[in-house]
Amino acid sequence: MNNLIAILLVLMCAMTVRATIQTRTVEYKQGDTTLEGFVAYDDALSGARPGVLVVHQWMGLTDYEKHRAEMLAQLGYVAFCADIYGKGVRPRNTQEAGALVGKYKGGDRQLLRARVNAGLDALRQQPLVDPQRLAAIGYSFNR
Repeated sequence: MNNLIAILLVLMCAMTVRATIQTRTVEYKQGDTTLEGFVAYDDALSGARPGVLVVHQWMGLTDYEKHRAEMLAQLGYVAFCADIYGKGVRPRNTQEAGALVGKYKGGDRQLLRARVNAGLDALRQQPLVDPQRLAAIGYSFNR
Protein backbone atom coordinates (compact mmCIF):
# COMPACT_ATOMS: atom_id res chain seq x y z
CA MET A 1 0.00 0.00 0.00
CA ASN A 2 2.86 2.39 0.83
CA ASN A 3 4.37 1.71 -2.60
CA LEU A 4 1.08 2.61 -4.28
CA ILE A 5 0.87 5.87 -2.35
CA ALA A 6 4.47 6.70 -3.24
CA ILE A 7 3.82 5.99 -6.92
CA LEU A 8 0.69 8.17 -6.89
CA LEU A 9 2.59 11.03 -5.24
CA VAL A 10 5.36 10.82 -7.85
CA LEU A 11 2.80 10.82 -10.67
CA MET A 12 0.96 13.80 -9.19
CA CYS A 13 4.21 15.74 -8.87
CA ALA A 14 5.17 14.89 -12.44
CA MET A 15 1.81 16.10 -13.71
CA THR A 16 2.18 19.43 -11.93
CA VAL A 17 5.46 20.20 -13.70
CA ARG A 18 4.26 22.22 -16.62
CA ALA A 19 6.01 23.85 -19.46
CA THR A 20 5.87 27.57 -19.63
CA ILE A 21 5.16 28.94 -23.06
CA GLN A 22 7.30 32.00 -23.59
CA THR A 23 6.16 34.70 -25.98
CA ARG A 24 7.57 37.99 -27.12
CA THR A 25 7.27 40.60 -29.81
CA VAL A 26 10.15 40.64 -32.29
CA GLU A 27 11.04 43.63 -34.45
CA TYR A 28 12.71 42.81 -37.74
CA LYS A 29 13.22 44.49 -41.09
CA GLN A 30 12.35 44.02 -44.72
CA GLY A 31 14.16 46.69 -46.67
CA ASP A 32 13.53 49.97 -44.87
CA THR A 33 10.29 48.78 -43.27
CA THR A 34 10.17 47.73 -39.63
CA LEU A 35 7.96 44.73 -39.05
CA GLU A 36 6.65 43.43 -35.74
CA GLY A 37 6.38 39.66 -35.41
CA PHE A 38 5.55 37.39 -32.52
CA VAL A 39 7.44 34.31 -31.32
CA ALA A 40 6.27 31.51 -29.02
CA TYR A 41 8.22 28.53 -27.65
CA ASP A 42 8.21 26.08 -24.76
CA ASP A 43 11.02 26.89 -22.32
CA ALA A 44 10.87 23.40 -20.76
CA LEU A 45 12.41 21.88 -23.86
CA SER A 46 16.11 22.03 -24.56
CA GLY A 47 17.97 22.06 -27.81
CA ALA A 48 17.00 23.06 -31.29
CA ARG A 49 13.52 22.24 -32.50
CA PRO A 50 11.44 22.65 -35.66
CA GLY A 51 10.16 26.10 -36.51
CA VAL A 52 6.80 27.08 -37.97
CA LEU A 53 6.15 30.36 -39.74
CA VAL A 54 2.59 31.61 -39.23
CA VAL A 55 1.37 34.11 -41.84
CA HIS A 56 -1.64 36.16 -40.78
CA GLN A 57 -4.95 36.62 -42.57
CA TRP A 58 -6.20 39.82 -44.21
CA MET A 59 -7.02 41.55 -40.89
CA GLY A 60 -3.32 41.49 -40.01
CA LEU A 61 -1.46 39.94 -37.11
CA THR A 62 -4.10 39.44 -34.43
CA ASP A 63 -4.59 37.51 -31.22
CA TYR A 64 -5.87 34.60 -33.32
CA GLU A 65 -2.49 33.98 -34.97
CA LYS A 66 -0.70 34.55 -31.67
CA HIS A 67 -2.88 31.94 -30.00
CA ARG A 68 -2.12 29.48 -32.81
CA ALA A 69 1.59 30.14 -32.28
CA GLU A 70 1.21 29.35 -28.59
CA MET A 71 -0.59 26.11 -29.48
CA LEU A 72 2.28 25.15 -31.81
CA ALA A 73 4.75 25.94 -29.01
CA GLN A 74 2.86 23.55 -26.74
CA LEU A 75 3.47 20.86 -29.37
CA GLY A 76 7.23 21.48 -29.26
CA TYR A 77 7.73 23.94 -32.11
CA VAL A 78 9.11 27.44 -32.17
CA ALA A 79 6.36 29.43 -33.86
CA PHE A 80 6.92 32.82 -35.43
CA CYS A 81 4.07 35.02 -36.63
CA ALA A 82 5.16 37.15 -39.55
CA ASP A 83 3.96 40.72 -40.03
CA ILE A 84 3.10 41.47 -43.64
CA TYR A 85 1.74 44.99 -43.15
CA GLY A 86 4.42 46.59 -40.95
CA LYS A 87 4.83 47.71 -37.38
CA GLY A 88 1.75 49.53 -36.12
CA VAL A 89 -0.20 48.91 -39.33
CA ARG A 90 -3.30 47.08 -38.14
CA PRO A 91 -6.61 47.49 -39.96
CA ARG A 92 -9.49 48.56 -37.73
CA ASN A 93 -12.20 47.19 -39.99
CA THR A 94 -12.80 45.17 -43.14
CA GLN A 95 -12.66 48.25 -45.37
CA GLU A 96 -9.14 49.09 -44.20
CA ALA A 97 -8.16 45.42 -44.42
CA GLY A 98 -9.44 45.24 -47.99
CA ALA A 99 -7.32 48.20 -49.00
CA LEU A 100 -4.22 46.72 -47.35
CA VAL A 101 -4.61 43.23 -48.73
CA GLY A 102 -5.22 44.62 -52.21
CA LYS A 103 -1.80 46.26 -52.11
CA TYR A 104 -0.15 42.86 -51.74
CA LYS A 105 -2.51 40.35 -53.31
CA GLY A 106 -3.62 42.25 -56.37
CA GLY A 107 -0.71 44.60 -56.69
CA ASP A 108 2.77 44.00 -55.44
CA ARG A 109 3.24 40.22 -55.18
CA GLN A 110 7.01 40.68 -54.97
CA LEU A 111 6.57 42.77 -51.84
CA LEU A 112 4.31 40.09 -50.36
CA ARG A 113 6.97 37.44 -51.04
CA ALA A 114 9.67 39.69 -49.60
CA ARG A 115 7.65 40.19 -46.39
CA VAL A 116 6.99 36.45 -46.02
CA ASN A 117 10.68 35.71 -46.64
CA ALA A 118 11.67 38.33 -44.06
CA GLY A 119 9.45 36.51 -41.55
CA LEU A 120 11.07 33.21 -42.53
CA ASP A 121 14.51 34.73 -41.98
CA ALA A 122 13.40 36.06 -38.58
CA LEU A 123 12.21 32.55 -37.67
CA ARG A 124 15.55 31.04 -38.73
CA GLN A 125 17.36 33.52 -36.49
CA GLN A 126 15.53 32.42 -33.35
CA PRO A 127 18.13 30.69 -31.15
CA LEU A 128 16.07 27.55 -30.51
CA VAL A 129 15.16 26.86 -34.14
CA ASP A 130 16.68 24.05 -36.18
CA PRO A 131 16.99 25.81 -39.56
CA GLN A 132 16.85 22.45 -41.35
CA ARG A 133 13.35 21.74 -40.04
CA LEU A 134 10.98 24.54 -41.04
CA ALA A 135 7.36 24.72 -42.11
CA ALA A 136 4.85 27.46 -42.84
CA ILE A 137 1.11 27.87 -42.38
CA GLY A 138 -1.10 30.76 -43.31
CA TYR A 139 -4.62 32.04 -43.27
CA SER A 140 -6.84 33.47 -45.97
CA PHE A 141 -5.56 36.65 -47.52
CA ASN A 142 -8.87 37.02 -49.38
CA ARG A 143 -11.37 39.71 -48.76
